[in-house]
Amino acid sequence: MIRKVLFSTQKNEGPFLLEWVAYHKAIGFTDLVIVSNDCSDGSDHLLDALAAAKVVHHIRQEVPAGVAPQFNARDIVLREQLFRAGDWVIWLDLDEFFVPDDRFKSMAPLTYWLQKAGAEALALNWRIMGDSGQVGLPERFVSRAFQGTSRAAHVVNQTVKTFFRWSEKVQNLHLHRPLWNPDLPAPKVLLGNGKPSDNSFIFELHRNGSPESRVDFAGQRYVLGQINHYSIRTRDLFQLKAQRGRGAAAANGPSRHNQEFYDQNNTNDTTNDRILARLPATDAMLARLLDLPGVAQAHQATVAHVLAQIRALD
Repeated sequence: MIRKVLFSTQKNEGPFLLEWVAYHKAIGFTDLVIVSNDCSDGSDHLLDALAAAKVVHHIRQEVPAGVAPQFNARDIVLREQLFRAGDWVIWLDLDEFFVPDDRFKSMAPLTYWLQKAGAEALALNWRIMGDSGQVGLPERFVSRAFQGTSRAAHVVNQTVKTFFRWSEKVQNLHLHRPLWNPDLPAPKVLLGNGKPSDNSFIFELHRNGSPESRVDFAGQRYVLGQINHYSIRTRDLFQLKAQRGRGAAAANGPSRHNQEFYDQNNTNDTTNDRILARLPATDAMLARLLDLPGVAQAHQATVAHVLAQIRALD
């Protein structure tokens, strides 16, 4: 069986963890690798309970001073060789949900389709999801209550997340896509419209060494799927997110979570219910996870913690 591996890092994402894990297990990810750091909301204990039931692989990290938590986590999983040749891998944050097109009932037929097409990666565009008028701490995000979204042409939707085959061509792992070895033949990377990308996307690096992570509108389509990105969630949760700090920056580094970011990402210009096709399977998986030893208690503890934080904002 081909492994479909979801990698993530998290700090204080407790109330959102269980739904996110349930959703991605329900659509067919076989392995979830989650690295946590400096948690104060009990999310690490929830991950421990899930790991004890072999639902996720949980790693606790201590982040060295001056190092970004996400990249330190990346170095850990690479050092421990948690990805194997032939695996299909994606790096998502806890506010990102992989939404395959409805023709793919799970990740298995999508992966089969990609391999039959000779593809080694699929770069799917974000679909920025707004707060849909919700406040506080909503119970769910895979929900009919969260359908407000940006129009497809919104500039932020140029950003992609990449589902790719692990091979000798992969030189390193980055937030939005891997760095492929320029000395080896270019991998075939499909865009969301099913058409191959050109080498400028595959090999282009920015001045800071990070790879190109945007696809311009000529190549942007949601034919094969999308990445729902709930970057705001609600105003209260956005405030807590700003206090927590960025995983891609070292502690006390500059924050981008300001009013301008909020306004740009809280767009509810239209609606998108594509993810709701996965709602019954997500509900069933969530019920199974809540029955596991210690999971329901750990989840409720994180919810209580964040509700107290929200009350303290007033």
